Amino acid sequence: MSAFDRERASSFRAVGDPCVQRAVVLIESRKGRDVSPEQAVASVGLSPRQFGRLFQLQMGMTPKHFILETRLRYVRFLLENSSLAITAIAHETGFSDSAHLATAFRKKHQTSPSTLRSRPRIVPSPA
Repeated sequence: MSAFDRERASSFRAVGDPCVQRAVVLIESRKGRDVSPEQAVASVGLSPRQFGRLFQLQMGMTPKHFILETRLRYVRFLLENSSLAITAIAHETGFSDSAHLATAFRKKHQTSPSTLRSRPRIVPSPA
């Protein structure tokens, strides 16, 4: 299990509905990459409208938004924990290019990927 997966598992929210749970597991196991809302719907056997309402109710966001959030969490993890170029991170996380990644990242975090990466990280001291 990767460090990203361990971090995600430790902060994972309990989802009450088994259909939504299956979709969340599918999306998160792929880190939001190469998965669409249509694939998530197909994995649970509900109509798209039914699934969308149920997902929104359980997760507080649409499946499409959850996929994007998952991808952006992985982007942030890679920026903070790897030396991959931002272009490589964009491709690794399913963005078409670094400009597309930067736009989505800036909208979510109010800073650019390169600015986040250049900030010194505060590492908690062991207790």
